[in-house]
Amino acid sequence: MPNKSSLSAAACSVLREPSVAGKISLTQEIAEQWYDGSISELGSSLPPDRPAHPPQPELLPPRDM
Repeated sequence: MPNKSSLSAAACSVLREPSVAGKISLTQEIAEQWYDGSISELGSSLPPDRPAHPPQPELLPPRDM
């Protein structure tokens, strides 16, 4: 569940989520909350220096991309 205090805080929670599926899920949840008014403030939050990512990306040969 993202921080509901503001849209910027919720967006930062997406940046801190390491998994792709988690980022997608959080983004969809935040969008729904923004559209239904559950999140109504833009706010001001400091994003992380770098977005989180999975600890070990799956490496594939070019032919399998």
